[in-house]
Parts: sequence; structure tokens; C-alpha cells
Amino acid sequence: MRTSTLIGAMAFFLVACAHTSTFENVSLGMSKEEVVKAAGHPDSIISTDKVGDKLLEVFEYRKGGIWWGDDSYWFFFSNNSLQKWGRPYDHYYLD
Repeated sequence: MRTSTLIGAMAFFLVACAHTSTFENVSLGMSKEEVVKAAGHPDSIISTDKVGDKLLEVFEYRKGGIWWGDDSYWFFFSNNSLQKWGRPYDHYYLD
């Protein structure tokens, strides 16, 4: 009985952690499709805007879990090219 409880708790922990994205294979200049392939689908699209001839989009990825809270990361794209990424409010605008 005790072993099955421990196995169940470990399985729950692994499933809770499975959704976290990894950004180690993400680099500036990647297309949206390349970022999604490297980091998975974003949790949300924060913004889409057209400024002059530039299409600006911001993806949000949330990392974290049940016990340690959520850390958000924003990915800024200009014309389908990753220009900046980091935590919210690290970047107020896209050059």
C-alpha cells in the first residue's frame, strides 16, 4: 500500500511538470513556427498589431507548477521573426 502511494505521488509530480516548456533551443531570428517546434505551443497570444508595414505579435509561455507558482515569458515577433524574449515587463516595446 505504501509503495503504490509513493508511485502515485511521483506520477502526479511528473505529469504536473510535463507541461513546462524549455527555451534552450530558442534563438533570436527564429520564425514563429520554429519557436513552436522548439518550445511547444504558446499558452496564449498576448498581442497582434500592425505598425506601418510590420506585423508585431507577442506569445506567452507559462512555466511553473502547482507548488512554485507561474513564471511567464513573452516572445516578441516582428514580421514572423523572433526579436526579443524574456519575462513580462522586461520589454516595453519592440524596436
